[in-house]
Amino acid sequence: MKRIRNEITAASSGKSIFLTLAGFGFLVILFFLGGKESFKKIVNGRIFFVILSFISIFFLNLVSTLRWRIIIRTLNIKTPLSLPHFFYYTISSRAAALVLPQSVADLGIRTLILKYVSKSSYNRAFFTIVIDRVLDLIISFIFIIPTLLVASGSI
Repeated sequence: MKRIRNEITAASSGKSIFLTLAGFGFLVILFFLGGKESFKKIVNGRIFFVILSFISIFFLNLVSTLRWRIIIRTLNIKTPLSLPHFFYYTISSRAAALVLPQSVADLGIRTLILKYVSKSSYNRAFFTIVIDRVLDLIISFIFIIPTLLVASGSI
């Protein structure tokens, strides 16, 4: 169990450094390829809302991570992962969704990581993601119904 945790920590720290440097490199390339004007608009615009959006996205991802962790613990799946590891793998699946369909990235990355670190079956790991997606759907319906009522003028 300790060996798996050490491997995950070592792998995630090296990957996170690489991905951080790659992200900054990508921003520099975009900046020099014509992003100067877009960057000026962001800085000169309402920077408060830009910062607020980043903070909101961070907390929404944190809530999603906590929900996935609660689902795993409710199903009695033993895993050595701490909250930062859960957050890292949730963010990794969201990042993969930039080039893959969201469901493929979610089902692929988080399922395989959970299967690997918890030594549980693929079906149990897959089931945690399915429950998470169903909860996403329920929450969406909770917000869509009042929105439609307001938009139609009923309220």
